[in-house]
Amino acid sequence: MQDFLYQTAEYVLNEQKDQVADSVIILPNRRAALFLKKHFGQLIENPIWSPQIISAEEFLEELSDVNVLDNLSLQFELFSVYQTVVPKEEQDSFDQFIQWGQILLQDFNEIDRYLIDPEAIFSYVNEARAIEIWNLEAQEISDVQHQYLQFWKQMQSLYTAFREHLSKKKQAYSGLSYRLAAENLTTEKVATLSYQHIYFCGFNALTAAEQQIIERLIHAQKATMLFDADEYYLNDELHEAGLFLRQLRKKTNFNNGFKWIGQHFKSPKKIDIYSVPKNIGQAKLAGQLLQEMNHPNNFKDTAVVLCDENLLIPVLQSLPEAVNAVNITMGYPINNSPIYTFFERFIHIHAKAELQNEQRKDYSFFYKDVFNILDHPFMQTILPISEISTIGAQKTAIRQNNIVYLNQEKMAEYLPFLKSICIFDPEQLSVNALLKKLLHLINQAKNFYNDGDENGTNQLQLEYLFHFAKIFNQITDLQHNYNSITETSTFYSIFKQLCRQSTIPFFGEPLMGLQLLGVLETRTIDFKHLIMLSVNEGILPSGKTVNSFLPYDIKTQFGLPTHKEKDAIYAYHFYRLIQRTESVSLLYNSTPDPLGGGEPSRFIKQILHELNEYNPHIKMEEKLVQTNLKEYKATTIKIDKTAEIRQQIIEYFKRGVSPSAINTYLNCPLDFYYRYILKLKEPEELEESIAPNSFGDILHESLEEAYRGVLNQNIVPEMITDLEKIAQAKCSSLFIDKYSQQTIQFGKNHLIFNVAQDYIHLFFEQEKKVLKNNQLRVIGLEENFQTTLTFQYNRAEIPCILRGKIDRIDEWNSNIRVIDYKTGIVIEKDLKLDKPFEEIDFSKHAQAFQLLFYAYLYHKKHITKELPISGIISLRKIKQGLFPIVFGSKFQSDDIIEDFENKIKLIFEEMLTKESFEHKSDAKYCKFCGQ
Repeated sequence: MQDFLYQTAEYVLNEQKDQVADSVIILPNRRAALFLKKHFGQLIENPIWSPQIISAEEFLEELSDVNVLDNLSLQFELFSVYQTVVPKEEQDSFDQFIQWGQILLQDFNEIDRYLIDPEAIFSYVNEARAIEIWNLEAQEISDVQHQYLQFWKQMQSLYTAFREHLSKKKQAYSGLSYRLAAENLTTEKVATLSYQHIYFCGFNALTAAEQQIIERLIHAQKATMLFDADEYYLNDELHEAGLFLRQLRKKTNFNNGFKWIGQHFKSPKKIDIYSVPKNIGQAKLAGQLLQEMNHPNNFKDTAVVLCDENLLIPVLQSLPEAVNAVNITMGYPINNSPIYTFFERFIHIHAKAELQNEQRKDYSFFYKDVFNILDHPFMQTILPISEISTIGAQKTAIRQNNIVYLNQEKMAEYLPFLKSICIFDPEQLSVNALLKKLLHLINQAKNFYNDGDENGTNQLQLEYLFHFAKIFNQITDLQHNYNSITETSTFYSIFKQLCRQSTIPFFGEPLMGLQLLGVLETRTIDFKHLIMLSVNEGILPSGKTVNSFLPYDIKTQFGLPTHKEKDAIYAYHFYRLIQRTESVSLLYNSTPDPLGGGEPSRFIKQILHELNEYNPHIKMEEKLVQTNLKEYKATTIKIDKTAEIRQQIIEYFKRGVSPSAINTYLNCPLDFYYRYILKLKEPEELEESIAPNSFGDILHESLEEAYRGVLNQNIVPEMITDLEKIAQAKCSSLFIDKYSQQTIQFGKNHLIFNVAQDYIHLFFEQEKKVLKNNQLRVIGLEENFQTTLTFQYNRAEIPCILRGKIDRIDEWNSNIRVIDYKTGIVIEKDLKLDKPFEEIDFSKHAQAFQLLFYAYLYHKKHITKELPISGIISLRKIKQGLFPIVFGSKFQSDDIIEDFENKIKLIFEEMLTKESFEHKSDAKYCKFCGQ
């Protein structure tokens, strides 16, 4: 079965004979030219001059006699025209303009490619938009509606002015070059063309401009169309793959001979369809399929086609050793390079600081953004080793001092070495200044990679730097020519746009080995063996993505392509690609994504239901690929208590045991061992939003400050207003000291600060209410207590210090109360004790245990007959007053103090006698610890 390009070369040689050099062959893309030249070389016996082989865009640009600008330059040119057409008071900034200017350019492109009368279509759009806001009551339209209509009216003025502007410079966008080529190709111009004959090869969907040009050339007997079609989809009026070719076949100038219609789908084929979980699974399977192939010709008839080009690197990493030559036609996306993340973060941090300065008059950098830059490996290329070595200590200092935002002073204090990299002063920040910084950093990094690189190991990094330097120099030139980028956020958007469009090319022998291509790069090229990845709905075809100001119905009315036509284009590429193959492997990702992915492409469903009926010799098989996951069994960590560990526990008893430590042990003995015996701590994290424990600490300190001045005094309702003012002032100063004034003025922290103030207000309102009929005297605040308890272990008396800090001790109507403030949840049933202490599981009554512990400490110091009243004041439920410990009817004890003391001794004895520290899996506290 002949390749299409081989057939083309043979046909041209037979037709032109000795005049081949005077012919030109137009292909849909440049990629196919190499394969066509190879076939010419195989067919000729003696050296000849090759025909000129160019792409359609090159040919049309030549006919139009204009210079087609790149996409970004066109946006700047369009903006300069926009400023002259639209009244100044109605103009968007450049940052706003680029959000929609690109869409407008795409519409201009389509209007010109399809030779639509701009006045007709823009008038139609204006009238349609006016009808949208038409009201029968004849009321005046609003300002927003007026602006809406003005926007649509300005589209035609922009189009006309933009076209005139570019024409004066002999420049154009792609669509305009198509229109100009069609307009310029008169009968006289056709006669003066230097080509003896023109061959248009492998085209499918032609724009109106292309059709008009080709029809004129065919009519003048200057051109021939060579199609690549199969009767399977061409002769089926409902098959979308043949949609455009059927339309062309009906036209007089195209239907003469209609070269060529094959019967390739009549030949035997083997098609395997693989349902594979995850993208990485597809890459691994592709490598496995290549490994299993018979490859006597080094895979030169084999192609791996990536419908999703983001799979390039995973596929390259999965290629088997048998593939010793690979030709990659797509480039490596520059925004996948490791250096991209540094430049993206660098520009972004300045854009955020600039925006924050505009909104809040506060030019500062968010600490996480700064840490992201500091942690990037690129920093090692632009900073001396002595400064890199201090980064860890500086980050720790920032965390310890809880500095969420670093302004100019803080940056100079903590990270002075960044002064040569970042711009600390808002007065010095500008796009031009940032560009100079970035180019300087690239130069520094280049010197770093060049030093001592005798073996060329840093060539890839230098290649990255070269491409980023090109991008920044391009933006510098645009800024010099147009000076439109005034905001760093605009610079950030343009940088990301350029990076999305930029790739780093791979170099290799294009005609040797395995071919690795994107879908559009396969046009006119044929392979015997094919592996396609990501043949998923939404990728092939891409779905109903709409980037246009022109509504669907208007596009249909004027013959502009919609998503239906775009789907038909991809259908043709898919069927044309598999029509000459012998074996095809179609892989799709079977894992659904949050937006409903995981579906095979409609093209897979089509061939499953239709192709086998058309040709029974086509063998199709669906295969389900599953990932074999190893069963994970959680391993229980158990620390056996050696004599040394038991001695460490005894030493810990001597240092002092808090109720929190005992509660930790009751919840999970292993956690107690880590925290209190090994003294392991969780890494210290900076609190960008106020943590619950910090929130509680602030309220505790605020209430302490209020009552400190009236300690041991009788508190009356008239004193409460002043006490509240003291507490509110203390609360504000604590928030500012810990989180800064700026942090508590906005967002979540602002809400938390207001909640704290509300809690304090409600607390004192409740105090005022209950003091009307009661007497109160606060006799202790945040007071530390301790006592020594001894118990028997291994025939020895083991001393243990019990210690704790009581939030508040007061005298309430002649009764002593031990009070604990809580900002968290208080569960009343946990404060109810129904059994004797020795039968109670205090891991389920942690708050009651803590209150009893505090009451016990108070009793031991003041030698009271009974435990004092102990309870919790919940700042969440302040109106409910004190939540005391309640002893139920089943609770039996002649001496609560002695029983509680014995309970503590039992816990301590268990710590020493039990054979090991083990994880307590049923504890809520350890639900997600991973043990």
